[in-house]
Amino acid sequence: MAMQASKSVLGALKDLARKVVEDHKDDPIEVRGGDLPPGIEGVAQLGDIGFDIAPKDSKTAPGKPRFFAVGVVVEPEFHTGENGVEIKLQGRQFRQYIPIADTTVKSGKNTGQKISVGDNLGKSLIEMRKLYGLDRDLVTDSGTDDQEDIAAWLKEAAPYFRFATRAGGVTKEYPNPRTFVEWMGGVEDDYVPPESQSGKVEEEAPAATPAPAPRGSTAPKPNGAKPPATQAAPPTRKPVPAAKVPEPEPDPEPEGEAFDYATAELEQLVAMVVPEEPDVQGDDEAGVELRRRASELGFTDEQMDESSVTWQDIADWVAAGPQEEPEPDGGGGEAAAWEPVKGENQYTYQPMDAKTRKPAVNAKKKPLLVSVEVLKVDKAKELVDLKNLTDGKSVYRGIPWGELVQP
Repeated sequence: MAMQASKSVLGALKDLARKVVEDHKDDPIEVRGGDLPPGIEGVAQLGDIGFDIAPKDSKTAPGKPRFFAVGVVVEPEFHTGENGVEIKLQGRQFRQYIPIADTTVKSGKNTGQKISVGDNLGKSLIEMRKLYGLDRDLVTDSGTDDQEDIAAWLKEAAPYFRFATRAGGVTKEYPNPRTFVEWMGGVEDDYVPPESQSGKVEEEAPAATPAPAPRGSTAPKPNGAKPPATQAAPPTRKPVPAAKVPEPEPDPEPEGEAFDYATAELEQLVAMVVPEEPDVQGDDEAGVELRRRASELGFTDEQMDESSVTWQDIADWVAAGPQEEPEPDGGGGEAAAWEPVKGENQYTYQPMDAKTRKPAVNAKKKPLLVSVEVLKVDKAKELVDLKNLTDGKSVYRGIPWGELVQP
């Protein structure tokens, strides 16, 4: 028979939890998030996992069931921060919580979003699947569709997995940026934890009483271990320092769903990188995404780094799409009788409308012409860069000079 948990926390939610396992056991997995510094990529071992009841002082769903998992850092053993101080990481613990209840996102880009208890159960299953290994079938190998039994099976297996840390942004609620931990997938089957770099020899921890494996199961366990065909003790693993897990501290506010910068609207990215509130720091990742989109259209770092270029300018370039290359002269036409000169400002130009991606028009539906100054001339391609003298800030790159209106 499959492993049984000693006491059920989910209780009346058992049937829903089993249905979630069946509905979500093959869903695609995204990695996400600890008292760890940012900028770390390492390996940890699962120290504890399961379901418990959130304490009364919990910020989310107090008194309700919740999923928890605790990781113990294996490597790197040491980390040197930006201040040059070296700290020991090996043995440090970090944890995550998922409330098993109907919740509402209270902060971040998805504030106000409703998350059902079923969706939160689905999240807990995905986290367990990541710990077991992205290319493994956790439900089949554990021999059960009961999430509490799956968690007990994983706790006994204590797999190794990869993690990374990153710093959050400065907000009113968190003036000191938080550190988020990304729980990645399981490590390779042949992974071997490194010896302590400090030279200290760790004593072997007493073997815990193993929970029975599914009867007759020979499915591979995480990191290459293989459960026995009978209910015998599993192979002995080398323990990780500080594997004993203390009582969890009050859990932090859940981060919510990860914001997808790649699909965000341009207006939203501009608002994020240049927030209206003066005491809120801009979102650097939103700026990175704007620059990435502009780079894909052929705009260079040199163009985007000019002092006169704003984030709105970059968004306008992206909205306008790639510039059309000037059609080559068929051979029978005459060469242009003139060419613009850098610094000239006697021309006007009809820019593209950022929303319609068509030539801009005024309220009377007539061409909207703005006075421009020539910033750069590419004689080989007959292209110019222009500065809008009407608003004093907009810059247009790679414009065929034939589109200039001469006085």
